[in-house]
Amino acid sequence: MTPTATPTRGPQFTSRPRDDDRPTRKPLALWDRVKYLLLLAALFWFFVWAAIADNPLLPFNDAVNDTVSEKRWIFLLGALELIRQIHYLISERSAAYHRFWTELVFGGYNRRSARMSDWNRYRLARLAKILVFLVILSIVLGTIFDTSPALALVELPSRIVDALPFVFQLMFGALFIIIEFGALFWLLTRGGVDVYYPDDIKTRFTDVWGQDNVLERVKENIVFLENPESIESKGGYVPSGILLGDHPGRARPSWPRP
Repeated sequence: MTPTATPTRGPQFTSRPRDDDRPTRKPLALWDRVKYLLLLAALFWFFVWAAIADNPLLPFNDAVNDTVSEKRWIFLLGALELIRQIHYLISERSAAYHRFWTELVFGGYNRRSARMSDWNRYRLARLAKILVFLVILSIVLGTIFDTSPALALVELPSRIVDALPFVFQLMFGALFIIIEFGALFWLLTRGGVDVYYPDDIKTRFTDVWGQDNVLERVKENIVFLENPESIESKGGYVPSGILLGDHPGRARPSWPRP
């Protein structure tokens, strides 16, 4: 009697745990942990380079010492960022430490911010990042132009135009007009569009019921989307996405035929 081969199941997709169900803080990626420290380090060496450029006879050690004494706020911000990352690192390892800060220290703030929609919180976070970027850019431009940071930011477009030849000035003006119209149409088409990131989705596969065959098919496709090499190595193709129709989790009633 020949034994029959047992069919093997493909790779299975397991849902990520919800952030609210985590006993500790969600771990940060390496780039998110060091990006601000690298930015402050690059800003410090930029000021050192600016000091040497203003006075070529200034020794390198003196330029570093002058920058350290004049730009102490860079080290202050670096120390605060280092403390913040240490706090995050401990919160990712210790459940008691994470619960103490989230529930006792920042519990009231978290409850008030939870009343806002995810989209409004995303807009406020994006606005804060833009403001921080403009502040850093104005400080750098103020050092380059040897003027106040606010005035340097205002003078930036005119200085760029003046530094270009006449032909490129015309091209810059035409490009600026095209960008204005493109931005206008982009804003007009943004109405009613919401942006969701993976961490914003709180629903998991365990919350869906009533369509087991569709659910299994979606899980299989997500495995291919997250690990395309597993299907491309076997000569297959990776699906570009999943299109769902009708009401999720609700089956159409089967009416008896006459």
